[in-house]
Parts: sequence; structure tokens; C-alpha cells
Amino acid sequence: MPAAPLAAASGRDALPAIRVASPPSLKTCPSFGSYSEPAPRFTFEFAKFLKGPWGIGAALVLLVGLALMPLGVRYYRSQPEPVPISLTMSEHDGRIQVRWDRSSRIIREAVRGSIEFVDGEQSRTAALSADDLLHGHVTYMRQTGDVQIRLEVENIKGQKTQEVVHSIEPRP
Repeated sequence: MPAAPLAAASGRDALPAIRVASPPSLKTCPSFGSYSEPAPRFTFEFAKFLKGPWGIGAALVLLVGLALMPLGVRYYRSQPEPVPISLTMSEHDGRIQVRWDRSSRIIREAVRGSIEFVDGEQSRTAALSADDLLHGHVTYMRQTGDVQIRLEVENIKGQKTQEVVHSIEPRP
């Protein structure tokens, strides 16, 4: 049915004619029980890429990677964490005070250690127990102006960590 124009008012307040459209025809929907196709199921769409030699190769690489992953995790966890011992030295009247961070995880987990003093041409090494390491410092009387000190710490797994400090000063 065609839309009829509305009559326009006369005078200054006249509005343009407006056409009223007819309502669209409504379509009926099928009832819920009448749909005959089965419901869509989950499918492995990516499986079509695994056909042929490329798919076999990709599957083998994936399986080998999954099989070797525990070895990589074990290797990563077996590496010692790079935590510093924070070895330092200070001198007063020819005496060298050697200190390290006794709260460091490496020191707390240590079972033994050693400290080596290279004083000029002479070298001296002393074994340190876990209690000595937890003490946190030792004192050494320098003989020359060139002193190198190496602290080595070993944990229960046998992993060793070491730090070195070196001092070159005029002869005392």
C-alpha cells in the first residue's frame, strides 16, 4: 500500500510533506525441533596440515622436543645461581680485614671452603669450615704491597663458587 502524503499546513509554520512507510512483512522462523542437521562437533582443523611428509616431520620434532624437555629443565636447575659472595678487603696498619656476605645463600649452604692469600711471591691457603664461613671475616697481616685473596666455597653438591680481590699498594 503506497504511503499517502500528509497535508501541509498553510502559512509561516508550514512543514514539508512526510511520507509514512508501510511496516515490513514479517518472516516466520522454523520451530526449534524441526532443524534436521546435526550439531557441529569439535574438529581438529590443524590435523589437515599434518598430512604427508611435512606432517610426519613436524610430529617427530614435537615428540622429540617433548621427550627432551625434562633434561633441559634438569640442566637449567643444576646450574648454580650467580649470587655474589661480596668479598671485600680493607686495610689498617698493614692488617687486611677480609669480609664476605655471610647472609648470602652460597655461604649459608656451604659445607666447606678455602681462602688463599697470594702475598708477593708467597702463597698461603687455609681451609674454612661451614662455621668459619658463617663468621664472615678473617684478618691477614700483609708482607708486601701486592696481595691477592681468593675465597672458594663448596656446597653439598660439590659445586664451587669463588671470588677474588686484589690490592696493590706501596710496601708497608
